[in-house]
Amino acid sequence: MKQKNMILIAVAVACGLVAAVLTSQISAGNKAVKSEETVAVLVAAKELPVGTWLKKDTINDFVVVKDFPVATAPQVFIGNVEDLADKRVIRTMRKGDSFNPKDVSKSAAIAPPDGYGMMSIPCTLDETVTGFVQPGSKVNILASIPSRRSGDRATVVTFLSDMLVLAVDGSSTIQSENPVNASVGTVSFAVTSATAELLHAAKTRNCNLRLILVGQTPMVTEDKPLTHKQLWALLADIPATESGSDTEPKVKKEDTVKLVVAREDIPAGTQLTQEVIDTLFEMKEFAKPAPANGIENVRESAGKFVTKELAAGQFLPKSFLGADPKAAAKAAPADGSTSKEAADEPLVKKGPAELPPVFHDVVITTGSGSKKIRYQVLPNGDYKYIGQIDVAAAPDKVPAPEEQDEAKPAPKPAKPAKPGEKV
Repeated sequence: MKQKNMILIAVAVACGLVAAVLTSQISAGNKAVKSEETVAVLVAAKELPVGTWLKKDTINDFVVVKDFPVATAPQVFIGNVEDLADKRVIRTMRKGDSFNPKDVSKSAAIAPPDGYGMMSIPCTLDETVTGFVQPGSKVNILASIPSRRSGDRATVVTFLSDMLVLAVDGSSTIQSENPVNASVGTVSFAVTSATAELLHAAKTRNCNLRLILVGQTPMVTEDKPLTHKQLWALLADIPATESGSDTEPKVKKEDTVKLVVAREDIPAGTQLTQEVIDTLFEMKEFAKPAPANGIENVRESAGKFVTKELAAGQFLPKSFLGADPKAAAKAAPADGSTSKEAADEPLVKKGPAELPPVFHDVVITTGSGSKKIRYQVLPNGDYKYIGQIDVAAAPDKVPAPEEQDEAKPAPKPAKPAKPGEKV
């Protein structure tokens, strides 16, 4: 009896092992079937802006194949590369987004991307690369900004980069290839509020704008693009130095000159000691042309005296330096009488008719802004400090009386005493 039970138990164990093996094989077969239930879907290899041209020979740079399980695959997708070749993207594609047939087209109207508007500017055929610029193209805008200062050359900069063209002469149809337009009147761009304001300001400043057609990737450049603050400074015609601040566009060193400038108001009679030179003066760059009598090295004038009051931010003219004014005052007669040579001279000298005053303006740019200082060029070549005026003031504008230095009246000659009169 015991032997019979042992046989039954052995048979039961054997059956169980066979059942387990069969179950595992069936599960493995089901998994193999499930793993094969995937579908190949074309997705964006990187972010693709509106208008990206999926050329047949470069499409692998923009598109990759990704396997999706059937259960989680997109309902509508493109799985064949040939269905994307030589078409343009008509919506912004994020990295990993699957392609829908409605996302690309060989000939379709292009709309501004989300968050962008549309703005048109007049352009000629020559300014649009002889007609090669088309809807969907990417361009850089080159600007020649005229100077408001007489004799200065225009400033040429890359004004805006990677601008998307939405339409040319009202046509917003994307073509699989770029045909050449026979004539061009207007070009429309996708713009933000900031770029729209800059474009409008450039046109009102009579800037000459030219389009540079670029490829799918930005152009190679060694310089950093100018910020919007720097572009506004250029449009405002504010001279700048190479200090590199965000509000000061760069200019070439050969277009500037360094002059000695007062850090603070310096009264007349101040002697240029070593301490005064180190603490009250500094060097600043000015856009050319600079005054001919400005001092570039104040240490060469050490020991001299400032004979006229110098305002903060004003450059130091050579005519403002001389001997001690107090010593000169002591040398004059104590009774206030004049020398014989002075007495023999007529009180009023007749001369040629007065010529209109000649002014020389200097614009100083600092981190807090810009200011214009005016000097009057005297007949003897000296510069007389007038005061600060408005940056946009005309060259022949005379500052208001409160902006000018108060003129000191000339001393009257001593009146001769009458006989018997006490002096």
